[in-house]
Amino acid sequence: MAALLTPDLAAWLSEQGRRPWVWGECDCTMWVADWIKAVSGIDPAERYRGRYRTQRGAEHVLKHRGGFVQMVGWRMDDAGFARTAAPGDGDVGIVKAPIARARTMPVVGTVMGIRYRGTWITRSAIGLHFENFELVNGWTVIR
Repeated sequence: MAALLTPDLAAWLSEQGRRPWVWGECDCTMWVADWIKAVSGIDPAERYRGRYRTQRGAEHVLKHRGGFVQMVGWRMDDAGFARTAAPGDGDVGIVKAPIARARTMPVVGTVMGIRYRGTWITRSAIGLHFENFELVNGWTVIR
């Protein structure tokens, strides 16, 4: 997997924070897939883009793919990304977003995040969240 010219993560995050939430295009998972594509040239979510337009649609896709953790894990592994228990800046992971966050995040439970400066960045309908969520699975995407 050849690395592309890696974009400046801080600038990329600033730009992403201004993008509107759109299910299936710029949601809690697709924005991370956008980062992965920007740094690696590989889009692990390509087959799911535009396949759902609502939270219910996303849940339907996940139900038929074994659930969120299984589907994301399979796609990332299949795309050739190495798993890591110690992700660094720019790496990605599945993290646990606690139920207590339900007021600010349309999806709680497991969501995708990008590691930056020792914390996880996740996306919700109201913007980006910088928190120390618990890592479920992580992948190295920058080489």
